[in-house]
Amino acid sequence: MKLTRIEINNFRSIKHADVFFPQNSRIMCIIGAGDSGKSTLLTAIEWVLWPSWSLIATDTDFYNCDTTNPIEITVYVTELPKALIKDDKFGLYLRDFGKVCNGGDDEPTDTGITILTIQLIIDDTLEPKWNVITDRTDPKPISQKERRLLSPGMVGSDHEKDFRWGRDSILQKYADSREVLHNAFTQAMRAAVENTNLEALDQMASSVEEVGKRYGVGFNGTIHNRLLMQNGSYSTTVGMFDDKVPFAQRGLGSKRLLSIGMNVDARDDGTLVLVDEVETGLEPYRISALINQFRSQFKDNGQLIITTHSRSVVCECGVSELSVINNDAGELKLHRLDKFEQIKGDI
Repeated sequence: MKLTRIEINNFRSIKHADVFFPQNSRIMCIIGAGDSGKSTLLTAIEWVLWPSWSLIATDTDFYNCDTTNPIEITVYVTELPKALIKDDKFGLYLRDFGKVCNGGDDEPTDTGITILTIQLIIDDTLEPKWNVITDRTDPKPISQKERRLLSPGMVGSDHEKDFRWGRDSILQKYADSREVLHNAFTQAMRAAVENTNLEALDQMASSVEEVGKRYGVGFNGTIHNRLLMQNGSYSTTVGMFDDKVPFAQRGLGSKRLLSIGMNVDARDDGTLVLVDEVETGLEPYRISALINQFRSQFKDNGQLIITTHSRSVVCECGVSELSVINNDAGELKLHRLDKFEQIKGDI
């Protein structure tokens, strides 16, 4: 999977953006001043490919909190999973990327870049709506199950979720934990029912028996307490351990590296991975090794989009991998360093 373009309107700090991703590189490193919209751009990508129905939007997610103008995020995706391009799915919604950008008929061709165009719209009702769009047909809704085949790996400040089994953890892409965890929790609760000592609570038994006598309520045996099994959620969670130590207690750099690596390896056919402030917790030697590992991992498929404030990261990236972002009153633009003449003309 690979992004070719994203359009954003009225989302957080971005009033408008139309970003093209480089076709000659699978790695894109975005640099720019603080509050220029780097993290917002990654979040927009994450939202338009959101893998579940429960996307929580608020009024503050609209540009200048103005809900009269809807949030619109449109992404153009190539190198698609085969399951999505069948005729009974979205095979009839495929488009030619060059034709889309230049206008005219968007029918796919044998020589062009074939894409799906996915659009997320959130209006003042705060109800997100995802559709696949073309110029030839009416929009077709794309379900959460279908979006899950495209959902990116996101590594940000909440990377520790990736070391606990759960819906939002990258571990779920390696194995489905739902039935396993449910059975494990049920067995644990049944064991607790049999073995938990509630003698401190059983001290009330004589008082209850006395009340029963006064009100004509008899008992067939000894009054005691025990845990009750019931279906529903459990407050306990399951996490990864390194011997007897939770991996979540390891150093920040190690946790970030493992989270990034698990997201990169999540799919055999290539994953879109978004990493915000990739240098967080990493020493320069680890940054150098990481960037080189990225080039190896993303040589043939998938795509990596990272943001950074680190000179070490910039020095490790090639010119074709670097882009500079700037935000002028909500108009977000991305300038590729291998298009230096364009940047120089904008300064």
